[in-house]
Amino acid sequence: MPDEPFENLKQDVSVRERQSSGGINNGDYQHWLSRLQSLKESMIERNRQLSELDDLFKHLEFNRSLNNYEGPKTSRYEAVNLLCKEVRSVYKDSEVDWSLVYNAGCTIDDTVLPEHVTEPNDLDRLISGTFRSFLMALPTPPTIITIARSSDDDYTPGENVDQIQVDVLDQLREHLGSEIDIKLTYQENEEQV
Repeated sequence: MPDEPFENLKQDVSVRERQSSGGINNGDYQHWLSRLQSLKESMIERNRQLSELDDLFKHLEFNRSLNNYEGPKTSRYEAVNLLCKEVRSVYKDSEVDWSLVYNAGCTIDDTVLPEHVTEPNDLDRLISGTFRSFLMALPTPPTIITIARSSDDDYTPGENVDQIQVDVLDQLREHLGSEIDIKLTYQENEEQV
């Protein structure tokens, strides 16, 4: 199924080939399969969540209320219904664009991120070990890779951003070849400001 991109991963990855080339041992392979299965389950649940929210907000946009909503009355329904009441207590119905509310809600979190500075040796272990193993476990090279530096919002500490970028790009070059086309769009954006 196209909705489940990892469905055939187990069949596509050849453990013996990776083991014989020294790329990955069976324990690592099993670990990554377990992690990918968890990722798959999370993606499926996130798709269900977004689909339900999309249905709820489309209903709100076209009907201006959740009356006569025929979908399941889940906790998400209750949360959106409460949100609808709160928004209406402040704005006139004609002023509310429910599709805009939905789209904004899909892009922001209302929780504070925990403070954690990763030590340089841990960064090296994560990039040279975990990330490298991940790249080696891929059944085929990726077509495109997008990396968020997360430096403007201070998610990634400023003192680590450049080194993480250099190390990640080095691993990508090592695994995918030095001829990969790298675009540093953040630099283009900084030049335009």
